[in-house]
Amino acid sequence: MNHVKDLISQLDTGIYEFKEPWRATNKSLTIVVPIVAKTKGKRNYVVLEEVKDKIKIVDTGGINEARIEGDVDKPTFIRGGTMLKGATQARATQFGIMVMPQKSDKIPVHCIHASRGIRPGVSFHSGEYAPRRIYSTMLSERNQSRTWSEISAYSTRMMESVRVFGARYDSPRDDLVQSVETLHKWRRDLREILKQIPDHVKQVGTVVIDPDGVVGFEMYDHPDSWKAFSESIIRSYAEALTKEDKTGIFKPDMTAIIPLIHSFLKNLQKAKEEEVFDKNKAKTVILRAEGFVGEYTTLKEKTIHLLVTRSNPTRTTKRLPRRRALAPPHQSTVQRVIDWGKTFKRKMKNAIQVLTTLRDKPKTWTAIKSKARMSKATLSSRLKELQELGAIEKGRDENGATRYSLTGIGHEYLRHQRKSSSLRLSRPVSVRRTGSLEYQQIPAVWEARHMDLQPEEACPKCRSPDISVWSFDTETVNYECNICRHKWTGARWTSPHGIRTKTRC
Repeated sequence: MNHVKDLISQLDTGIYEFKEPWRATNKSLTIVVPIVAKTKGKRNYVVLEEVKDKIKIVDTGGINEARIEGDVDKPTFIRGGTMLKGATQARATQFGIMVMPQKSDKIPVHCIHASRGIRPGVSFHSGEYAPRRIYSTMLSERNQSRTWSEISAYSTRMMESVRVFGARYDSPRDDLVQSVETLHKWRRDLREILKQIPDHVKQVGTVVIDPDGVVGFEMYDHPDSWKAFSESIIRSYAEALTKEDKTGIFKPDMTAIIPLIHSFLKNLQKAKEEEVFDKNKAKTVILRAEGFVGEYTTLKEKTIHLLVTRSNPTRTTKRLPRRRALAPPHQSTVQRVIDWGKTFKRKMKNAIQVLTTLRDKPKTWTAIKSKARMSKATLSSRLKELQELGAIEKGRDENGATRYSLTGIGHEYLRHQRKSSSLRLSRPVSVRRTGSLEYQQIPAVWEARHMDLQPEEACPKCRSPDISVWSFDTETVNYECNICRHKWTGARWTSPHGIRTKTRC
């Protein structure tokens, strides 16, 4: 069943209709077209904004998920890009999702404040929606590092725009929540535009258009759903709405607007689909078309939400040499930690101990010292250095005790370490027989997640965890470092058939 085609056909057959295009001033480069429903049916769900007092969203301690629970007997829709903030690291939902709070579901999120520490068990409250460009990156890339990069670029643009109104911006550039709140506070022109945008009684969505075509298209199946989201949704297009024609030569043809939208919808039917959520008779599907990315959510085979936005241009970066003395100016926050570890290899071994200790929950200095195998002076130095790199944060809990917590950068670095330590066999293995045990042939593509490697396994020469297996038999396993190409024999491993073998070191 093609839900996109069905929804678009309803726009063509007159169940929904486009109202008169609206433009803030004769200099505005952006046009807004409201979508209204001719009939008002019934809903069998609610949206998060309507039941905030009955729902609790909690930090699980993982950078990419949050837990939702509450006392709502209907499915609850949470829009993609909803920013969650509280006394912990801020997150934003990766895509729209329909959940049953009574069942304590987990929702996928992205970190939107890289240098803030994570505090498991702390409650979130929902705020604004992520700006359109950032949400587009989250939806199309689904990569935490790319999200952080887009947040930094957005904060830089925002900082320049609010300076015109005399604002001072002292917040970190990786704090998206603060950046959005500062923009809405100081951009008086944006507030005036939002007041003027027409609001129809049975409105279910809107289309935002600029000189390059459709910027965003969003609609719901019911006016009550749109009403709960509308103001924040329009604010997420702040960058587009505040653009003006300084030359005075831009004169849009209003009669061509509706045909342009129909042409856009026709091309949208050719979009590729990827199902990312399927639970409790609810589905979320990501759409990808040339120049656009989007999603739609269904409940009991009925489409309740469709969102399509212009995708951001793909950034191409020149490949840098492997060994470099200085970090490039465009270097990511996680890459700074990686390069610091390569430069100070002995320090990084202790630093990884500290990061791993803090992975589950924030801890005091004494608690870290009891688990980390290093001196007090070394521990103090590593904590200070990791704070400077943004991998951990020092703060106080509700009792006033000083605790250290892992930030998004720290979590992402540990994930990078685990990924780098993922080994892949490079040759097929011969069948061997030792006593009564027969070792079956294992294909070359068998991954090291089936192996039981020791945590400290790394190249003995350069200490890099990026190693691979190039041959082994019943007694030995031969490794090769992918960085310095050093080869050695050692470590223990477990075959996928449960046979444990000790190797000669």
